[in-house]
Amino acid sequence: MNLLKNGILIGEKDILKKLEKKEVFTMLADKIISLRKKEGWTQEEFANQLKVSRQSVSKWEGNQSIPDVDKIVQMSQIFGVSIDYLLNDDMKEPEYLETNTDFGTIRQISLEEAHEYLQAVEASAKGVALGVVLCILSPAILIVLLGASEQASIFSLSENVALGIGVTVLLLLVALAVGIFIYSGLKIQKYEYLENEVFDTQYGVTQMVKAQQQQYQPTYTKMIILGVVLCILSAVPLLLLSLFTTNQSAIFLSVAALLVMVSCGVYLLIRTGMRWGSYLKLLQEGEYTRQIKSRKRWTDALYGSYWMLVVALFLAYSFISNDWGRSWIIFPVAGVLFGMMTLVVQMIVEKNQP
Repeated sequence: MNLLKNGILIGEKDILKKLEKKEVFTMLADKIISLRKKEGWTQEEFANQLKVSRQSVSKWEGNQSIPDVDKIVQMSQIFGVSIDYLLNDDMKEPEYLETNTDFGTIRQISLEEAHEYLQAVEASAKGVALGVVLCILSPAILIVLLGASEQASIFSLSENVALGIGVTVLLLLVALAVGIFIYSGLKIQKYEYLENEVFDTQYGVTQMVKAQQQQYQPTYTKMIILGVVLCILSAVPLLLLSLFTTNQSAIFLSVAALLVMVSCGVYLLIRTGMRWGSYLKLLQEGEYTRQIKSRKRWTDALYGSYWMLVVALFLAYSFISNDWGRSWIIFPVAGVLFGMMTLVVQMIVEKNQP
């Protein structure tokens, strides 16, 4: 049996020669214990990985027996360290294996990398959700000022001044949102391969991700329900107010309140959705399975450009028609259409899944 590790051919006889030395027994036992505890595995978990009994691992660590050659090779692969490190008493510090050579072209995701990715997504999700909120709220000031200009007897604010201030604030909020999108995207840019590439995970990654997913699931469910409810109920104040009054200022304020409620709901949906999606990406489940990853790029581009197109449509229609008092309806309609669009896209992707 010959093994190629980091470009060095290691023969079974070479390993057996090292095992003939009695001092190797104690040294190997200590290193097995140290590496196992570093990974946070119990003897039983480590034994399952090697497909041996827990008693076997206990004997190895208790210096009562020594593993077979093939088990030593497996340990080298599982711990990601060289065989020389395991069997050489002179090597006190681990010699880690390279992961980009002879084991194939599939990327290996380590436990540390998975932790870093989940933390990056959590930070990025806050930014993306905030950016979308700013886009939704961008016309709110304009609507409030237009409503105030309708009450000339109370507010000394002309319609032109209200229009100028409102549009300026709208553009500033959209520009700020774009900056936040770019900054948040850079945080997770290096992990884009998780969406598009097939990969394997090292031992412990799947267990860790599933544990976090199960722990987060109750919160995810509550936030999704709350977000949807806020979006649905956002139109209630406007509908009720329109039944009992024709005061334009009051209606404009209720429209601004509608946008605030929608933005809160969307914030919850995006932030929790991105975090839940990070679990699915690492587990390669849901819409991130190996079979449909090649189809995801066009959906990501579609989702990413949707709200920018909505804002562009709002501005174009408002400036051309000069009907700022009614053009706000574009945003709540766009929110409903976005939900419908995501469902349709998901159905298309799943239908074309082999």
